[in-house]
Amino acid sequence: DYQAKVCIPVRCVYDVLHNRVYFVAYDCECQRISIFRADRILGPKVDDSVNAEEIRNTDVFRVEEKKALRCIEKSWMVSMNSGLEDVELRFPNNPYIKRRVENECRNAKLLYFDESIILNVAVNDPKELLPWIRTFGTDCTIVKPESLVKQEIGKMKEMVELYEYEL
Repeated sequence: DYQAKVCIPVRCVYDVLHNRVYFVAYDCECQRISIFRADRILGPKVDDSVNAEEIRNTDVFRVEEKKALRCIEKSWMVSMNSGLEDVELRFPNNPYIKRRVENECRNAKLLYFDESIILNVAVNDPKELLPWIRTFGTDCTIVKPESLVKQEIGKMKEMVELYEYEL
């Protein structure tokens, strides 16, 4: 079910991995920042009855905008969770993986060893990383958080069950 919303745009975010565009916008009714997928917005129109500049100058808007931009800065894709969680991943140290990790990782600390690369990053929602992690196949090991390790093990077990194959 779709419903009409009166919003003030804050930022447009492009999710490279999923090839999606999101709008981060201030929802005037809820008085908070929300994220909207562009492909799910039907018939956008300008509402001249809303004074966007006046709303942008309110304390509520400024606080919400600042909070949202801080969250987006630490998001892997598009997330508005407020707390940060440390993620550690291990990759083999080869030229392809090294180049790819260096090009694709935002806000990450990389440690290089002879045999491996360790990526440390604080993100709002570690689950956002899973699609990206999976693109490495067996070349990426989740070290922490344990909750992400367990979630991925559960997903792998589901995949094995889909093929009715016993390990």
